[in-house]
Amino acid sequence: EVTAREWQRKKAAQLFALLLANRHRWLLREQICEHLWPEESPSEAESHFKVTLNAVNVALEPARPPRTPPFYIRRQGSAYRFIALDGVWLDVDEFESRIANAKLQLAAGDDDAHLAAAQMTLSAAVDLYRGDYLSDWLYEEWAQNERERLATVYLEALTTLAELLISRDQPAEAIPWCEMILMRDPCWEAAYVLLMQAYARQGNRRQALATYERCVRNLRAQMDIAPLPQTTQVYEEVKSWSAPFPQAQARRLG
Repeated sequence: EVTAREWQRKKAAQLFALLLANRHRWLLREQICEHLWPEESPSEAESHFKVTLNAVNVALEPARPPRTPPFYIRRQGSAYRFIALDGVWLDVDEFESRIANAKLQLAAGDDDAHLAAAQMTLSAAVDLYRGDYLSDWLYEEWAQNERERLATVYLEALTTLAELLISRDQPAEAIPWCEMILMRDPCWEAAYVLLMQAYARQGNRRQALATYERCVRNLRAQMDIAPLPQTTQVYEEVKSWSAPFPQAQARRLG
């Protein structure tokens, strides 16, 4: 771990986070200065940038010999970029790679072996998600888009994982994942549908119907909308069943 003292200044950690969030493209010096020192004049911002960039390089490579180019923060003219070379492990990249692998496993077949493999891969992926991306900079505009995108990817992965568990007749295991979705987004309607199906598969009609009422309340309170017709249809199907709900079909990631 690079400690706060080793960063030397808070802006150094922030500059590294900015480059990390934009690791797939080059950022011009002027862009970086606009993000990190928007109130400063161009000359003052550039001066701050030079000192801060040096602090980043020292923190990442304290043993780098003098007058040798940095290994991680590369420069191309007036543009800069963090390069994730071999040997660099990023939880975000691993998270998205595992989800991509789950998609391939589901696309390869819908037999139980492929569904089980996808379930295992998705479980490993969601375990990597420990909270909001770059949570130390929640109010920085440059981090918000990536944070929101990854949060959506996470919720979609949880949704598919719950669907797989229900389709493989493991409703009890699906319920905690659905609740985890609703803890982050109480208006994520697909989670209510899956909860209804999971409870119905267990023969717990009362809890399944209560889940629909909960869905109605939260959607009305937070978004002033009614559930989708498909959600209401599942509710009506649950009401009409006197036996455990029929096994759901897995929905492929797409």
